[in-house]
Amino acid sequence: MALIGGYLPDWALVPVWLLIALGVFVRDLLIKVPLLGDLILKLYEPALSADEARDPAAYREAMLIVEQKHDIGVPVSHSYVQVRPDVFLHVAAAGDSSKPMMLFLHGFPEFWYSWRHLMKEFSSDYYCVAIDQRGYNISSKPAKMTDYNMEALVNDVEFVVKKMSNGKPISLVAHDWGGNVAWHVAHCCDFVDRLVICNMPHPTLMARALKSSPVQRRNSLYIGYFQLPMLPEAMLTPSRVAALIRSDLRNDTSREQFNVDAFHAAATKTGAVTAMLNWYRAVFGGRVRKWQRKVITCPVLFLYGMEDVAFDRDRVLVGLDKYCSDLKLIKIDGCSHWTANDYPDKVIKEMHSFGL
Repeated sequence: MALIGGYLPDWALVPVWLLIALGVFVRDLLIKVPLLGDLILKLYEPALSADEARDPAAYREAMLIVEQKHDIGVPVSHSYVQVRPDVFLHVAAAGDSSKPMMLFLHGFPEFWYSWRHLMKEFSSDYYCVAIDQRGYNISSKPAKMTDYNMEALVNDVEFVVKKMSNGKPISLVAHDWGGNVAWHVAHCCDFVDRLVICNMPHPTLMARALKSSPVQRRNSLYIGYFQLPMLPEAMLTPSRVAALIRSDLRNDTSREQFNVDAFHAAATKTGAVTAMLNWYRAVFGGRVRKWQRKVITCPVLFLYGMEDVAFDRDRVLVGLDKYCSDLKLIKIDGCSHWTANDYPDKVIKEMHSFGL
């Protein structure tokens, strides 16, 4: 993905982004046209396995059994939370459910298993719950591209918290796309006691970087490519999903121990690649919940792997204190974008220092 736009001169980046914006605008207009809109949405619809189509409940039960093969060193229970009549989210939980919840939100193109090291460490003191977010692994994959908007993603988290936290405030830990959701949750909801974000800029700073930084416009061109139907799916095969993460890890030990098969299996689930791409397709003009606060008041730990090639760190790390009244920013040298997969020990150490 880093090659997308890699050979474009800086002057061409703005026109390319304007073309992307125009294309998305036209697509979203056409989606509203009767019949034609249905045909367009069909191009972005995740496939449905025959087993799931025949008996959804039996399919979910079978998938829960499959997930039990993932050993993280502590007992893990697997279940579904129904957040909508047609949307069931898989949750992996470790620890005592009477203890305060520590909720984990993974990024693209991962799944709950990315949090294995942290769940093992913190499950003695917290009820650790990792979600397969909508579209990922064995969670439901809504048919409409528009069902992956930020409002729906925040609502998913809020529903899981209300269902599983026993009414107690939670610690929210998130990475990449999960971090984007977590930023919005912290601005919208009242149940976050502590927030830990790994390698995901604040949405306002990210939007500002796209407007002002040629480096960020170049680095993010893959998002424009992802707006196309079918072609990104052909490029992002399950094998490449697993390789995308492993090949970028900077820690030799983490790279050697990385479970390629687990991430390959998650991406192999019918419709999963299209569903995870639909997060990007719904980001432009999608519904967003209104923020209840401009400044996040709970303590925030922002961990940033300094070898992250996705962001212009000179832009996205400046000004974060304007949106967090109690901020601790930690830069992890030699760490890639995949913070918890690359240097889990350093992440755990900083979280303990943060009071978790």
